[in-house]
Amino acid sequence: MTITVTEIAASKIQEMMVKENKVNSGVIVTAVRTPCMGGRGYSYEFAFADEPMKEDAVYEDRGIKFYVGPDSLRFLNGAEVDFKESLATSGSAFKVKSPNATGKCHCGHHDLF
Repeated sequence: MTITVTEIAASKIQEMMVKENKVNSGVIVTAVRTPCMGGRGYSYEFAFADEPMKEDAVYEDRGIKFYVGPDSLRFLNGAEVDFKESLATSGSAFKVKSPNATGKCHCGHHDLF
C-alpha cells in the first residue's frame, strides 16, 4: 500500500505544520461515509497527530508522514493527496484521488466505493 502527495500538497501541509507548530507531526487521513448516494459516498478528513495510533499504518512521501487507520486502508490504498487552489465558493482544499473509487456522487465531491 502507498499514499503519495503532490509537490504543492506537501508544500501546503508543511506550511500548515509550521503555522500550527506541528513540524514533527504526521497527518491522519480518514475516509468518512457521507449520506450522498444512499451512504455510498465518502469524503476524507485530515488532522495532525504527534504519533500514530498503535493500529495505524504509516506511510511517508515528500517528507510528509501519513497515518491511516485500519478502517480507511481499503479506500486509501494507492491514493494521491493533492491541493487545488480555487476562487469558487468551495474554496481551496486538499483532494484525495483514490484509484479504488468506482465513481463520484452527483455533486462531484464524494468518492463512491
